[in-house]
Amino acid sequence: MAGKTGRFAIVEQLLADGITYMFGNPGTVEQGFLDALGSYPEMRYITTLQETVAVAMADGPAAGLDVVDRLDAAGSLRGYYLLPATRADLLRRLGRNTEAASAYRDALGFEVTEAERRYLESRLAEVSA
Repeated sequence: MAGKTGRFAIVEQLLADGITYMFGNPGTVEQGFLDALGSYPEMRYITTLQETVAVAMADGPAAGLDVVDRLDAAGSLRGYYLLPATRADLLRRLGRNTEAASAYRDALGFEVTEAERRYLESRLAEVSA
């Protein structure tokens, strides 16, 4: 890695450690790093729309649930249906079906599109079976 800039050295070290997937929610400061990924097709970068998803995919649903709980405690997303919907999905992945069912019901209490309603109802039925 001698003579490489930091962004290339980081990617090469990740690959040397066997890491081939990265999950992220990019802003602006990591643009140079993301540009470097184009030189390494074996590294897959998966863009997420919210930090919770990136954490859950990288570190597991329990870690993602911790982020959801912090967001909920902060109150900044109160009234946003995707908060209980995300909680429900993470609980489902953890096998905590009773809690997941309750969270799916909470999400269904919000105004959602017909497609979202069908999805949430199908997941509710799955964890209620």
